[in-house]
Amino acid sequence: NVESFSPKKNKYKKSKKLKAILICIIAVIVGVLGCVGYCVADYYIDMSAINKEVSKYIDGYYLCDIDFDDVVDMVPEPLVDSFEGNFSEEYFENTLNDRSLSLDEQYGDDIYISYEIDEFSRVSSDMQEMLILSNGVLFNMVYNEDGGEEIDEIYSLVVEIEIDGDDDETTSYSNLFAVKYEDKWYLFENYVYYGIQLTPVANSICGR
Repeated sequence: NVESFSPKKNKYKKSKKLKAILICIIAVIVGVLGCVGYCVADYYIDMSAINKEVSKYIDGYYLCDIDFDDVVDMVPEPLVDSFEGNFSEEYFENTLNDRSLSLDEQYGDDIYISYEIDEFSRVSSDMQEMLILSNGVLFNMVYNEDGGEEIDEIYSLVVEIEIDGDDDETTSYSNLFAVKYEDKWYLFENYVYYGIQLTPVANSICGR
């Protein structure tokens, strides 16, 4: 009698072992999918935040439609005092007014602006370190007197901008860096290909 029940016990043991293996496999798959899902969601959240800053830049520089406070908000905290010392609200308003008149003269009264992020790539850790050490603005963000946070990420992007007016139309490109600092994204203009000269896009909106 004992022998007749042995095969059933062995079958039960195998079934229980197989069930445990399946549970482990499912747990690993769920974990991997969860990590992938988190990374994808995080990427699109960052893209949305960067795109919002690009939109502010386009509105400010090309449509001349932005408040001074919004421009200041585009400047990282360690640089705000210096920025506000260089650009008064009166100077800012005069700059936008002059630029608006200039755009009207070139393109006509009815101007349509559209843009697209043409290239988007994350800067490698080695390149990121080089940018910080070689650029005074980024260096001050990381090593300011208040002990600033580390720069989390830097993305390089090329923005294609189309200006279509009654009298003229043109396509231009802006080479920018998106820098994540203290959980917020800031846009910087790249005047030299390797990023030796970087300044917040707010400087251009105010008029360098």
